[in-house]
Amino acid sequence: MDFIVLFIVSDDTYFMVHKYVFSTLLLLFLSASLFSQQKGNSAELLLTPKEARINPNTVRRTSNNQLLELKDSIKRDAEGEVWREADITFPLRIPQGGRYLLSSHVKRTQFPNGPVNDLNIEIQIGNQRITKRIVSDARNYTYHVLGDFVITESDSLLRVWLPKGIQFEKIVVNEYCPVTVPETVQIYQPPIVPPEGHPRLWVNGESLPVVKARLDKGENHRVWQQVKKDALQEFTFHFYPWKEIPYSTDLEKTVQTKAFYYLMTDEKKVGREAISILKNYLSVLEYGNINYGDITRDIGHTIYVSALVYDWCNSLLTKQEKKQLYERMMDLSRKMSIGWPPFKESIVNGHAAEAQVNRDLLSMSIAIYEQDPIPYKYTSYLILEELVPMRRFQYQSARPNQGVDYGAYRHMWEMNAAWLFYRMSGRQVFDDNIKKLPLYWMYMRLPNGRLFRDGDVFREATRMKPYYWGQPEMLLLDYCYSENAILKAEFQRQGGVPDNPILFLLLNNPELTPSEDYSHLPLAFSTGNVTGSLISRTGWNMKPGSDDVVAEIKGGGYLFGNHQHADAGAIQIYYHGLQVCDLGLYISYGSPYDFNFNKRSASHSMMLVVDPDEAFGNNLLNDGGTRFNQRSPKSVFDTLHDPWFSNGVVLASNIEHKNNSFQYSYFKADLTHAYSSKVRNYTKAFCFVNTGNKQVPAFIVVLDNITSSNADFKKFWKINTIKEPLISDSSILLHNREETGPTGWTHIKTLLPAKANRKTVYWNNQDTVNPIAPLPAISTHEPETKGYQLVISPQQANKKDTFLNLFLMAADGVRPPLVHFDETSMEYRIKVLDYLVVLPSKSELLPDSFDITLLDHSDQKVILAGLKPGLWYVCKQDNNTHFKFKVKENANSLLFSGNHGTYKIWRNNPDSEGETQ
Repeated sequence: MDFIVLFIVSDDTYFMVHKYVFSTLLLLFLSASLFSQQKGNSAELLLTPKEARINPNTVRRTSNNQLLELKDSIKRDAEGEVWREADITFPLRIPQGGRYLLSSHVKRTQFPNGPVNDLNIEIQIGNQRITKRIVSDARNYTYHVLGDFVITESDSLLRVWLPKGIQFEKIVVNEYCPVTVPETVQIYQPPIVPPEGHPRLWVNGESLPVVKARLDKGENHRVWQQVKKDALQEFTFHFYPWKEIPYSTDLEKTVQTKAFYYLMTDEKKVGREAISILKNYLSVLEYGNINYGDITRDIGHTIYVSALVYDWCNSLLTKQEKKQLYERMMDLSRKMSIGWPPFKESIVNGHAAEAQVNRDLLSMSIAIYEQDPIPYKYTSYLILEELVPMRRFQYQSARPNQGVDYGAYRHMWEMNAAWLFYRMSGRQVFDDNIKKLPLYWMYMRLPNGRLFRDGDVFREATRMKPYYWGQPEMLLLDYCYSENAILKAEFQRQGGVPDNPILFLLLNNPELTPSEDYSHLPLAFSTGNVTGSLISRTGWNMKPGSDDVVAEIKGGGYLFGNHQHADAGAIQIYYHGLQVCDLGLYISYGSPYDFNFNKRSASHSMMLVVDPDEAFGNNLLNDGGTRFNQRSPKSVFDTLHDPWFSNGVVLASNIEHKNNSFQYSYFKADLTHAYSSKVRNYTKAFCFVNTGNKQVPAFIVVLDNITSSNADFKKFWKINTIKEPLISDSSILLHNREETGPTGWTHIKTLLPAKANRKTVYWNNQDTVNPIAPLPAISTHEPETKGYQLVISPQQANKKDTFLNLFLMAADGVRPPLVHFDETSMEYRIKVLDYLVVLPSKSELLPDSFDITLLDHSDQKVILAGLKPGLWYVCKQDNNTHFKFKVKENANSLLFSGNHGTYKIWRNNPDSEGETQ
């Protein structure tokens, strides 16, 4: 009986009333007194079972009337179930019409053995469309914000349809409070504003003819023909006004394609199609209250496509259509994680540093500027006054602090902002150092196509080996911005952007010829002092079986949190495979494995010092590593003045060439402040030597001088590797190989501590017991899961310890060369092949004067690492040959060639003359 239940006579007229409407009227009448008492409480309205009218056919009360649940006999799988009478109905006695925030409290009763599924209620406010909202999911079983809703009538009804698997406790209604706008933003006057007229997104009056002229040239021609074909295809969007739909990638791509085609051709029919499809789509699109899976990226894309239509098809829009698009974009902006006004998160890091502001909200604010200039005031402030200064500071180091993957992803979005401002105004708002950032990814490239791990690295099914790492959309934005032919070649090698042909046509200059010639690029790359590191390689051979050695050391600079790891002082080495590497895998952010291993020092090859009383955070293991930081500085001032963000200091970084040939690189950092007070002083020096010898292509000297605040704190010099190491009395032997190609070998000679005073232990990642901290168990296909960790520790407890290790990379079947080690009163001297490497032993720098005797009659290369800046002189005593060298500030090293004889070396003698090297 769903129909007539009552006839009402009024002025001799009979009205037929549905039983649902009658019960609603009765509920309002009976509850008027109760809710009028709550009417004055505008802060919060509680809708509990006591105030509810329940449908006795579907719902029962439980827990002393504290909870409501569906009856066992009710099934909720059939489509259209919500068109029946609601399970629960509440009166919404609000003080006045406006925007309100609703949140739910439930008790979950359904717990599957496998993945936890979402449980949704359907709700209807007044006569608004019924909408689905999550009330229980894997992240939160009991509490969820349902969303903000405009309630236009003071006396309205809230209808609720329950799912199986929950018990309903209450819904809380609060007045919606927008994000507070900082005072500095309120008075802000943007120095750059959008020009009058349209278009102004990605093109303006000057650049539009340029883009049009390029459409049929070179590599653009084929892409344009496909875009044209797609734009002219008929598209029918079927929808029902009363039924909400989720985000559609394909539909938004269709809208964008048709809008772009109109922009390029002025074909009004296609432009109107874009407008019509978008309007209908936005009228039924609903994101609900999903707050996982980075849903804000999808919301932002909808805003972005809407802004493109608003701008590119502006002349075709009616006044009413502009109003509709404007209101819908503003409504969607409130659902972004940064909020609206957009000040809930910092734009310099995190999700707010991605597309939200840099592309989506910025595009919206530029498009609607003449209708409402306030959004542009907000977005331009965030980018010009917060993001640009921070990136100017950070990119003094051409290394993104968020690593290879998240660094690339977020750099891609800031390049969207760079381009949007440039094409709108003709001004490049970011510092020119942003153009050098892509060098980082080039130097991190390994011969197997991958990159050294840095920060959290994406795990994708498509990255089963072998694969070639790529972020082509970032490269498109970069090479077009700097007109870099090498980056364009790399973009093509990565496969281009078939999924984003419109961006390609907007930016690509077909007259820029790509270049695959890397020969003019140095073989070593220093990233500077803000995010310190040095990457060295013996060549640019990226073919299978390449004999190239690639090595990296990082340390010094600042901590920026989020996806950055606690890895100051970590090293990585590649030779026919990863020899020394990171073993952490990015499974999920903030999981026990993530916060106890992946992001922590233990997953890297670096120094650990275990203070048994040190706490790294709630429920976090003590791995003995550097401070674990998840905070992000909001500004350059915060970075420089809050000691928490200090990650050590780069003391020296030098790359030496002779006759255009890379000889060696030297890096040294003071990493004391990367650790807690358990470390009093710690410096790490790293010298990479490119031998030019195919059998032993490179060797590396690593010197760690560390002083702890307590002699009982155990120190572990640690390296990680993929294959089980081989340990003998004289060396540690690492090995690895790619699926095709020879095996590469790394011989580690530990020179200090002496053999009698050191202990070497290694274990597999699958082992549950190790000398440092238990490792959270995971199971994946990646070889890192079953990798090995190796530590060297002193046998005796000391505050000060020195670790001196030599890494020799040797070809398969080649015996490593002999190593001669000598320690004098002031220096360590290491003789390998035809090289002598000299480092300071008693202090951080070599003395101002010392002698070196070379025993071999053949030519030898002497590397002096740890020199003070200034003029240095080398004199062979038997023939009085003089060489003069200028050691620059923070270079701290030099190389000279000599043979049998004694050489006197001294600093700053103004009376000496000689050849300047």
